[in-house]
Amino acid sequence: MSDERPVYRPSKWYPERRDTLFTDIGENWEPDLLLNKYFYQGAGVVMGLVYAAAMAMFSRRPLVSGIQRYPIYAAIGWGVGEGADRYSQHRYSLKDAAARHYIQLHPELFPVPKRETFGEKFGIWRPYR
Repeated sequence: MSDERPVYRPSKWYPERRDTLFTDIGENWEPDLLLNKYFYQGAGVVMGLVYAAAMAMFSRRPLVSGIQRYPIYAAIGWGVGEGADRYSQHRYSLKDAAARHYIQLHPELFPVPKRETFGEKFGIWRPYR
């Protein structure tokens, strides 16, 4: 008789086993919001547009003169934002890899937490009436 039974995980952030801590979630992964996905690129575009407008204002020219500069600086800002996004993802992946490696080297410091239900945690609730 095998003791294999399906593992119930109430959340993707509460893994039952230590080796699933940093693995890819796969189909259950929630998609990123557009704000999270394109934050750095959008900030770069805004910075490029502000830079083009500031150049026009400080040179005492109308904002619509040299209108070709706006899309050019917006594209440059998108590229800078893309580079910043890739750099931050790389930094976070290095931190995650270091944490994963430390957990694999010292499993005795990271025991699997005991599962508790709400009933065990809070006890019986009896309202006073």
